[in-house]
Amino acid sequence: MNLALLPVFLGLGAFIGFLAGLLGGAVQISGPPVIVYWLGSASDMFLARANFIAYFATLALGMGITYWIKGLLTAEATALALLIGPLQIVAQYAGTRLFHVASARTYRLVAYGIITLSALIGMPLFDRWLRATDELDFAPFLAAAGLSIGPAHEAPPMVGAPAPPVGEPGAERMREVRVGFQFKMEGGRTIVGNVLAGTPAWRAGISAGDELVAVDGLRVDAMSLGMRLQEKEPGTTAAITVFRRDELLTLQMAVESGPPTRLAIRALPEPTPEQRAILDHWLRDDPPRDAG
Repeated sequence: MNLALLPVFLGLGAFIGFLAGLLGGAVQISGPPVIVYWLGSASDMFLARANFIAYFATLALGMGITYWIKGLLTAEATALALLIGPLQIVAQYAGTRLFHVASARTYRLVAYGIITLSALIGMPLFDRWLRATDELDFAPFLAAAGLSIGPAHEAPPMVGAPAPPVGEPGAERMREVRVGFQFKMEGGRTIVGNVLAGTPAWRAGISAGDELVAVDGLRVDAMSLGMRLQEKEPGTTAAITVFRRDELLTLQMAVESGPPTRLAIRALPEPTPEQRAILDHWLRDDPPRDAG
């Protein structure tokens, strides 16, 4: 090594170490600067690989001690490590065998390719396909077969009615009013069975054992109660009239909405011939094939 260039190499090494530490502390990704630095050097691939092993082994040891001190090495994390550890050992052995049959150029190309692929996968552009937890929109696929999906409390579509809107699963039609109580029938009366804490019914003061009489002054029973509540707009209030023993009470309950607890798939009243054909194909019962 040219001693005149020693300060340059030391300064560059210090900068790479600082950048790796900064990325590691911020987002737990300290490897790319070190990998790119060694892959771009004039060192042969054996020396570069040895430096990678030494760097990541030291990093893993330091992080393991830090996690242990901070109490992050929980039983669940340890069990997961023991579960995937053997798989990693097998994969590492296979990688070692491949390393010895690859040329230096192939080694560098594969390493650069992995770094590039990792960077692309981590881009927010692909979050919807790789990391999103949004509900799947089944409506377009069901519509192709003359089917619709919606909350179970909705009335089935009538003949001549327009097709239900097809949009995001979070559209307003895919929400229902939440009250927070369950009811049961006793001698022809609609009785509150239980009330969940923190729900609109709980905050309004509705109690188990109350007899539901009316919503907004209109008498309800087990059949009409849910329909009457679903007519209310979220953010408004509903006047719930109940009998509590012999006392008649009117309680103001906030109307809140959320995703429906039950969905129903229904056939469209007037499907096209193409939709009927697709649905028949889906539902057909193919005869078992003769094994001979």
